[in-house]
This record gives sequence, structure tokens and C-alpha cells, in this order.
Amino acid sequence: MPYIVHEGLDYIALLADDETTDRPSATFSDRALADKVAWLLNAPQTRTVITIEQMVTREVLCCMSSAVSVLAKNYGNSLSATDYRKSDDMRELANVVEEAFELARPIDDFQEAAEQEGWSGPLEDDFGATYFSNKDGTTWACANWEALCSDHDIEPYEWEVFEHWAVSTWFAEKLKEQGEKVDDDFCGLNVWARTTTGQGIASDGVVERIYAATIAA
Repeated sequence: MPYIVHEGLDYIALLADDETTDRPSATFSDRALADKVAWLLNAPQTRTVITIEQMVTREVLCCMSSAVSVLAKNYGNSLSATDYRKSDDMRELANVVEEAFELARPIDDFQEAAEQEGWSGPLEDDFGATYFSNKDGTTWACANWEALCSDHDIEPYEWEVFEHWAVSTWFAEKLKEQGEKVDDDFCGLNVWARTTTGQGIASDGVVERIYAATIAA
């Protein structure tokens, strides 16, 4: 686990600064150090859990909002359609512009829309097939929320993307597990499309869920 730090012999340095500890004296004579090592080797292992703010500081690398916005605004213009085909570099730039445009687009939320129509799931029958259930007693077999909405003409909700952040590979995977939009190769970076703004990232519901699951594991 990336946030659980098991303390071993390096804890001796902490003992030296802790005058209130009930553990053996922190005076570093050779004999005392030997006693501490012996005590630590037989003591129960402890752990230190970092805060959610520390997790964000560690895993959220930098803001990419301006870069994504500038690139996305050039999607589909005359330069993109003509000059971008003239060289490998221009074609690569065209691809980056397209990726930026996709990152900036509103995010379709099929699950929220379907749940508002009374659907719940996904469930699995005795044969391993996926299905959904409606509050009126109806059941419907399909692969996912998007397919369910398509089958029942339910328009997905759209979440506006307000910010873009480069994040670590570990955090990118956790965000995707929570259904967040992440481009894991935007110019070699993992870029998260954040649908909230005006508050610290540590206060986002998705980040709180990731943190809770991490320290509970």
C-alpha cells in the first residue's frame, strides 16, 4: 500500500526526539542503541497513515487546464484540416489537439440518468448474465448503463469539465475505477478531467472515496 509506512529500525531516530515515550531511553550510547534494536525487533509493527491532503499533494502533479483549453480550441479549424497533414510533427500535433478536445468535452453520465428513471444494478443472474432492474418490477438484460439507456431512449446527463490535472499513474487508475475520465497518454502524461471546481481537490467526493478505500485496505 502506498500510504501505509511500516516503521522498523529507522524509528530509533524518532525515539531520540520523543521525550515522552514509554519506550526505552533514547540516549544513543552503544549499549542503549543495542537495547533499542533488540526492543524494536521484538516490538509489534506500527503504521503511519498519511492524510488525504498529503495524498493529493503526492499524486496530483500539476494543473493542465490552460494547455488543454488552448489546444482544444483549435480542433476542427482550417489549420487542423489542411496544414496538419504536411509533416509527421503536424500530424502528431493534430492528434494532441483531438485528445485535448475529447478531454474538454462534457462527460456523459448514463448511470445517473438511468437511476433517475428507476433503474438499479448491474446485477447478475444464475448464468452469469448482466441485467438491470427497475422499481416497477421490470428487468432488462444488457451489458452496461450505456446500453441500458440506449435501449430505453434515456438521454444521459452531461457533466461539464472544469479543470484538467496531471496525476500519477496509480491515481489515474484509481480515478478510472471510480468512473472518472482520464487520458493516460496525453503527451506522455495521465490527465484527469475534473468535473468540480471552487474547492480543494481533497474535498472532491471521488477523492474521498479513493482515500477511504486505500487506508481501509
